[in-house]
Amino acid sequence: TWGSPEAGAFRRAPLDAAAALCRMKIWSSEHEFGHPWDTVIKAAMRKYPNPMNPSVVGVDVLDRSLDNQGRLHSHRLLSTEWGLPNIVKAILGTNRTVTYIKEHSVV
Repeated sequence: TWGSPEAGAFRRAPLDAAAALCRMKIWSSEHEFGHPWDTVIKAAMRKYPNPMNPSVVGVDVLDRSLDNQGRLHSHRLLSTEWGLPNIVKAILGTNRTVTYIKEHSVV
């Protein structure tokens, strides 16, 4: 959010995808699951919303496709809301608590 609380100008800032991608941290992990394909794919696609992780407030599918080996490629944008104490917001100089995560998975 941005604006002045005194002026009542708080509103959600538009997502500038190019700017967001430039600021993102890159992280990768791999794991081979010893379970049937249908169990793995169901778990991967149903992990959010998750009552054990309520900070994920939105999931948008950007692209999803099958490759010639039958693997599902999924690109998603996750919106997370992390509450910050007011003192931390003051130190950082922001009231923004929404963070975006770009997820690329292959199953």
